[in-house]
Amino acid sequence: MNIDGSTKRQLTKNFGNCLEPSYVATSSITAPEFDDKVRWMIFTSDQTGAYEERGQDLARAIYAQNTEPIAGRGTVTWRTTYNLSSDFSPTVLGDGRIVFTSTQPGGGDHAQGRYPLLATNWDGTGLNLFLSSHEGPVLKTMACEMPDRTIVFVESSGESRDGAGQLARVSLQRPLHSREALSKGEGTYLNPKPLPDGRILVAFSKAGEGRAICLFDPATGSAGQAVHQDRNWDDQAAIAVSTRPEPQGLISAVVEPEKTADLHCINAYESDLPGAGQIKQGDIKRVRFVQGIPAQKSEAVRASAAGGIAPGHVRTRILGEVPVEDDGSFYVRLAGDTPFYVQLLDSEGMSLQTQRGWIWVRRGTSRQCLGCHENKELAPENRVTDALLKMRRHLLTATPEQRRPGADFRHAVMPVIQAKCRSCHDRAKAPGGLDLSDAATKSYNRAYESLMADPKGGTKEHARFILPGSARRSPLINLLSEAKSAQGSLSKHPAVHLDSNEKRTLVEWIDLGALWEN
Repeated sequence: MNIDGSTKRQLTKNFGNCLEPSYVATSSITAPEFDDKVRWMIFTSDQTGAYEERGQDLARAIYAQNTEPIAGRGTVTWRTTYNLSSDFSPTVLGDGRIVFTSTQPGGGDHAQGRYPLLATNWDGTGLNLFLSSHEGPVLKTMACEMPDRTIVFVESSGESRDGAGQLARVSLQRPLHSREALSKGEGTYLNPKPLPDGRILVAFSKAGEGRAICLFDPATGSAGQAVHQDRNWDDQAAIAVSTRPEPQGLISAVVEPEKTADLHCINAYESDLPGAGQIKQGDIKRVRFVQGIPAQKSEAVRASAAGGIAPGHVRTRILGEVPVEDDGSFYVRLAGDTPFYVQLLDSEGMSLQTQRGWIWVRRGTSRQCLGCHENKELAPENRVTDALLKMRRHLLTATPEQRRPGADFRHAVMPVIQAKCRSCHDRAKAPGGLDLSDAATKSYNRAYESLMADPKGGTKEHARFILPGSARRSPLINLLSEAKSAQGSLSKHPAVHLDSNEKRTLVEWIDLGALWEN
């Protein structure tokens, strides 16, 4: 609509709840001529009807849509992000990228999740971390670009429903290592927007007062006098009506008719995670790709069977495994526009390291990564990888119906227990007090609860036999294989002969989160 409210025109229809629209540059999507340049916008929507991983709300994703019809195509709407939880609060940078808040699986002190800022091109390619949630409060959101090439955003613990918090900023030149608190802690802020002179329009409120639109001065670190306040209402999301530069246009690399995409990793050993140095050159033999399947409402409301890497409200299917070359490289073609995570495997097929968030590759594109959880400021080593020299592009292109479900306890593991363990562990007085019978309990069965229990009354993350997400560190695997764990042998349990399929089932079940049902 016009600034005076006239000539309203509806742009989205029957597409869920559409929020947070923003203009992006004029651009084209039809290769190879690229002659259909029109104005585009981005927005968020819950139109898929899928629930986020915790099962509390419908998941939101970012979409792009042309605002004027394309000749011969009309309106084109496509999905930009494929996270299994919500992506929201997008902002357009001057260089044409989109910075947004992404809900990621949590852990430790952040069991409810983390909310970093990610950056992507408007078509969903070039996805990268922009600002981690590890420094300062866990929620980073409502980012905006300032005239001095800094990014101002709101950060908070994530406990308030509207995300209100304090203001902070980073340099666009080096966002991962330049965080600086701006506000002094009095009151809370929402929706910062830039003014040409460097001040910030922001919604501000002190305890017990309604929100007003104020001018925040970064030099003093406080909200000045209100420029607009209605005592009967909360005032929010003001934006200056002023000329601003056109964002840089980006030609889309997505090829819509294609179904697959390529992923090339230069060196899987390149990582800045704590403990990554324990993985020695030659330890990584294969890499496993695990697809996440969005949960519909009936699935999302079920209680999570177990924690671990795979979120409790997300079903998984295994796209497949591919070998890792001696130099740590791999090259694979897999399903495009499909959320997945990656596990690095040892010679026994057990996980050495697991990715903590969902990623994807867009249809018809080729994505390259330097390593696995590598330093995001790292430049790639100037070499041709073994995977490219061999041109060994492994294909994981099975249709969704052909993909193998990740092992769960109820359907995959219990038959192994019955065949190999139940003859001894079939009652409460079984050896070691480990009852592996299939007697039903209130939520699961006796065998599952026995394996997941902590004899000291703790949580399943400190269970006696299973460490969800790590078969290598789970005593059960060491007991059955007579292998020694990092803490030494835990028992003189007699050897149990498992064939290759049975061992793979147990290892995958634990590495994928030790779920009761998938």
